[in-house]
Amino acid sequence: MDVVLINPEDRTAVKNKLGFVLPPLNLMYLGASLERASFSVKIIDDDLRRMGVEGVARLVERINPFIVGITATTATIRTSLEYIKAIKDRLPNVLTVIGGPHPTFLPVDTL
Repeated sequence: MDVVLINPEDRTAVKNKLGFVLPPLNLMYLGASLERASFSVKIIDDDLRRMGVEGVARLVERINPFIVGITATTATIRTSLEYIKAIKDRLPNVLTVIGGPHPTFLPVDTL
């Protein structure tokens, strides 16, 4: 597997109150573009699956990709960083990339 893309769990009160999950279209578009460029891609939608940080990290470790990408909104930035840390603890040499609205508009805060 070349690339794993992760949609983190949204733990916000608003999300929990509304009780619905939207598909990660951003990752689906990115994944389709990567596949068109001959990369193999797996999307892990933890907002739907609710595996938790450690569950996702274990799955990514089993897949052993070259690149891990994760999306982050302001509501999920802390959770996204937890995923990255857990994955890097297991796969220290994996290339990790974070994208989405929060890193795009607040890059210094994200670092």
